Amino acid sequence: MCAYVGWACVGVVTVSGRMDYENDTDPKQITSLLTVYEPDDANRTINATLIVIVEDINDNKPVFIKDVRNRLLQLLLLDVYRAAEKN
Repeated sequence: MCAYVGWACVGVVTVSGRMDYENDTDPKQITSLLTVYEPDDANRTINATLIVIVEDINDNKPVFIKDVRNRLLQLLLLDVYRAAEKN
């Protein structure tokens, strides 16, 4: 199926599954050679190289070895207590 932009038929390139930058088995770059045929004349072709580069984005929540929230709350309360003692 085509979407026409001017005289050109424009298509969409999709991947068949999820690509994960952090997964060592997933490629970081995919290079494909495309050959496009004219619908009315299969002898008229053009070749192009399509390069897909997978970039890293921060899509994971931070993970702490220990739950630090209780310790941060203790330190905050200690600061409040010390500030109150000075006044």
